[in-house]
Amino acid sequence: MPDARRTWFSLLVSCLVRALLVGLLFATVAIGGVWSFAGGQSSKPARQNLRSPAPAGVQVFSGVVTDSVCGARHDKYSDKTSTDCARACVRRGAHYVLVNGDSVYFLNGRMSELGRVAGQRARISGTRRDDTIRVASVSMQ
Repeated sequence: MPDARRTWFSLLVSCLVRALLVGLLFATVAIGGVWSFAGGQSSKPARQNLRSPAPAGVQVFSGVVTDSVCGARHDKYSDKTSTDCARACVRRGAHYVLVNGDSVYFLNGRMSELGRVAGQRARISGTRRDDTIRVASVSMQ
């Protein structure tokens, strides 16, 4: 009888160890996949400027420069143009943002240059951190 208990116990321990190893292997593969997928998604710029090489860390983004209140739609002040609406919202405390499809980036710096291209498509050079772009230069697209 003692041998039967020892056999069942060793079988149970063996199964538990194997299950833990398989679970650890699965978790490692799943975390690696999520990590690589998230890394690929977070570093895609809207469009690269291939004519002039940018300094290290600087990327070129393109989209519509607008404000953080209205976004791409300017329904709040429908009597104004998108340029006038974006400028008015920024004067009232909103931030300039760059909208490109579903991506929205807050723009930090070069406020006078951003004001000139507000409501229009533009090319923004700068460094991105999370959802904010530190603007180095602004040009019309």
